[in-house]
Amino acid sequence: MSLLFIVLLLLLFFFFAYIDILKSVREQISPSFSIIKTHPDPTDRLENLVKYFKDKCEIDKENINILLHSVELIKDSLQEDIATNFDSWEQYGSIYLGERRGKPLVDRVDY
Repeated sequence: MSLLFIVLLLLLFFFFAYIDILKSVREQISPSFSIIKTHPDPTDRLENLVKYFKDKCEIDKENINILLHSVELIKDSLQEDIATNFDSWEQYGSIYLGERRGKPLVDRVDY
């Protein structure tokens, strides 16, 4: 296996971990009531990749478990924050950082 392939595989692992976090946040903010499951969960996809490629390249299962554990910790933290600060998650707009741009613009008025 080439180094590029291994890097792409690792990126896929992190991509599915991110999608799992995103799905958790979306479900917390706007729960879906669909019973039909049209796609596998991101963690299931990640585990399928590990199973498929475990014989083709060296995959450190311990690091995958650490990644999955970290995802669960992040999801728990975000769900707790959403539950206590829901209004902050629904705000939309722009934030200006110090004196980087000159005169602050008004969102939806100046542009």
